[in-house]
Amino acid sequence: AVEFQYNTNRIDPAEIEAMDSAWDLLDDRFKGEMIAIAPDARGPGGPIFQIYSHPEMGPEWLERFYRDMDVTFISETRLCIDDILTGGHGLALMAAGCGVELRKMAVEGVPGIGQFEGGFKETSILANSDTTNSLGVINLAPNPNAAKLFVNWWLSREGQTAMHELSDHIPLPSMREDVPPGKTLAFQRRQPGEEYLAPDIIPITGVTRTESIKFATDLYYKYVVGSR
Repeated sequence: AVEFQYNTNRIDPAEIEAMDSAWDLLDDRFKGEMIAIAPDARGPGGPIFQIYSHPEMGPEWLERFYRDMDVTFISETRLCIDDILTGGHGLALMAAGCGVELRKMAVEGVPGIGQFEGGFKETSILANSDTTNSLGVINLAPNPNAAKLFVNWWLSREGQTAMHELSDHIPLPSMREDVPPGKTLAFQRRQPGEEYLAPDIIPITGVTRTESIKFATDLYYKYVVGSR
């Protein structure tokens, strides 16, 4: 349910591989080791919503994260990337664009960068909230039928195959099951017989993304900043 990247010189990969629960991230051994994007900055809304709405994590997990873990919060993606690359902190979590870039570095074999590829015992969440997987149609556009044609093609087997194979980044897997994996990462692909949660598609607890971000932002100002 939680994806993160880490500095392999600062945190032993064997220690990461031994984790079996998202709650392990809240152990004292990781206190002061995390860097994250502040909840009132752009980017971390997807992970915050997924954790907040997850029946096995929820608000309690977020409260402990903001209250107890001595996390370093920043708003600039580049600072986060440089920090993990140089070992300023051991682990990047809820790091938005920083996490995307670090994931790419890990896949490309950049020394010192690790990507958590295991599975926690908590029910997995489909990786489908990335902004690169979002598609919107402009209201009152001059050629609405052309937009419909593109959307229909994009969601077809041909369009989703192109997304998997031609993306200049690492694409998240399509919801379709009839397209080749392309550049998608194995650990993000759905596995036959495994249950998943998809809060961006099927509401889990009735909460909204706006509600979850407000909850996290209130915690951030209460425990980290100190005041509004």
